[in-house]
Amino acid sequence: MNAATSFYNTDGSKLVYISNRINKYSVKPVDWFHFANYSFKLMGYGVVNYTDPGLINSKLESLFVKSKFKSFTSLMDALQWAAALKNSVKS
Repeated sequence: MNAATSFYNTDGSKLVYISNRINKYSVKPVDWFHFANYSFKLMGYGVVNYTDPGLINSKLESLFVKSKFKSFTSLMDALQWAAALKNSVKS
């Protein structure tokens, strides 16, 4: 978290994070509590999954995310969503 906030010079509120999960992935819910403790708030959090278990996992993950959250099956759809989020703030 600290590296990202320093590199982008932000608290995260202007960042959209996309996790492109091309490999098996599972999240530990406790990791989201650590994330929240850093006071790092993202503008949006997108997850690209290519399997049904991955989509189910991201549903669980969405319960722990305070920012806008969306699951995708296409990286291009996720990128378009992120761009739309960024543009909605500029308008």
